Amino acid sequence: AKESMRTGKSIRQLARARGVGEKELNKVLDLGKMTKPGLEGPGGGG
Repeated sequence: AKESMRTGKSIRQLARARGVGEKELNKVLDLGKMTKPGLEGPGGGG
């Protein structure tokens, strides 16, 4: 985010330049998922 502010490029543009694929970008930059409570991932073991 700091580099995005400094350069004026979007986070998506910066991630692409670092080799992050579109599928992964769509997954991690999904606004709907970012605004829902909770964490996505495997369940914790007890």
